[in-house]
Amino acid sequence: MFPEKVRIGQQENKAELVNGIYTGNKGPLFGARHVQILLLSYCVLIGIATRGSFAVQIVAMTAQNSSSSNPDIPTYYDWKNSNIILSSFYWLYVVSNLVAAPLEKKFGPKWFFLGAIFLNCLAYTLLPAIAALFGEFGALACRLLQGLGEGFMFPTQQVILGQWAPAEERSRSIIAINTGSTIGSMLSSIIPGYLSTTWWGWPSSFYVIGAMGMLWCVLFLVFGRNSPASHPKITAEEKRYIQMSLNQEHTTEVPIPLKQMATSVPVLCNVVAQIGIAWSNNMALTEYASYLDKVMNFDIKSNGLYSAIPPGMALIAGLIFGPASDYAIMHNYLSTVNSRRLFHLIGGTGISISIVSLSFLDQSQKYMAILLMVCIYVSQSAMACGNVTNMIDLSPRFAGIIFGSSNAVGQSIGLFAPILVQLIVTHESDITQWRIVFIITAGIIMGTSIVFVIFASGDRQPWDGPADPNEPYSVRQKKISVISMT
Repeated sequence: MFPEKVRIGQQENKAELVNGIYTGNKGPLFGARHVQILLLSYCVLIGIATRGSFAVQIVAMTAQNSSSSNPDIPTYYDWKNSNIILSSFYWLYVVSNLVAAPLEKKFGPKWFFLGAIFLNCLAYTLLPAIAALFGEFGALACRLLQGLGEGFMFPTQQVILGQWAPAEERSRSIIAINTGSTIGSMLSSIIPGYLSTTWWGWPSSFYVIGAMGMLWCVLFLVFGRNSPASHPKITAEEKRYIQMSLNQEHTTEVPIPLKQMATSVPVLCNVVAQIGIAWSNNMALTEYASYLDKVMNFDIKSNGLYSAIPPGMALIAGLIFGPASDYAIMHNYLSTVNSRRLFHLIGGTGISISIVSLSFLDQSQKYMAILLMVCIYVSQSAMACGNVTNMIDLSPRFAGIIFGSSNAVGQSIGLFAPILVQLIVTHESDITQWRIVFIITAGIIMGTSIVFVIFASGDRQPWDGPADPNEPYSVRQKKISVISMT
């Protein structure tokens, strides 16, 4: 009887999977997987807000005269290492990117994730008090702790997505999370830009965003789950859908294939692509606000407002890019790999052209500057459907480790973006010096995008482990090409 039941179960599985697309009951319209995606989106919102807002806050913190009418709001105009403090976030961020995914893969992501984001939010909230006591070195120490905690964020995102995001919903899930990034970018400009000019001054923006982060910690403590198998209230239909789509029905332990990943061409091209993304994101989070302030002559309140418009447009674009990518793949208009290539190339090209064009504007062309900033952020949104999604294509089991390693390498190089500005831009109002920085940035982004387009693969790699436990590993290995150009 038992072997017959196994055969019947296998036939049911095959009937529900047609060309890799699940056709059975997917559970409720808003299910447990959507709750986890929303929690990830909110977390990324907090992460980007706590990281990026400092680029606006430090303008108010180091101004010659306070932008607030409150005489008790301090300013630190004698600070000489603003770009070093901005860059310091990434020094330990790189380290935690490397260790996050292996730890979470072994022990589960929830408690590491919660503790790391709590550390980030605590250091951020306390930064005004620490800076008042210890000056530049206090601010730098807080940024180091923030980076240590936030380094867990994106690798954990990949670990959780590898457990919760069905293959046919992958681009939409990434875009939903990227929506949090976009909103975080908006808030990181609007909140400090506005509050810095009020009676409460720039310290209040740390407290407001910090409180939002603590709220996330409470929500994740209550609702966060490691996997569908450990969720106490998920419906049987939704669990079956997720587990079949991601081949989780059998909990076979697969050792981490470090050697295979380190020598895999599709993984290595993702590492290269992540260098370009890290450099681009670090410029956006640390330097564009200063450029608008010093070169385009926006005041701090306008700076915050206009810095928020491009992420807002990127939010709208992201709601189009994600479903469009999934639709093209599901209806065979594009293969998985060509969809990833196309969106990544659109993003890289858009950023490169826009950032170089930005460096040729003058102060009378403020609206054109904002339009180009919109193009930069919309292009970054397109790239979210490129290599970041591709890591889960290659290995749902080890996507977190791939991302953590790739992001560590990317950020190790990307952390030099603000340092490059510090070295080249000796006069912050000199547009010709900024132009050099922007041309170098465009070259890095475009070059890494081309490498990804040439060498990317959309296939699940053989070292990820057998998708079907009844299929020999050697048979599966023959089915998967190292580089797919179809």
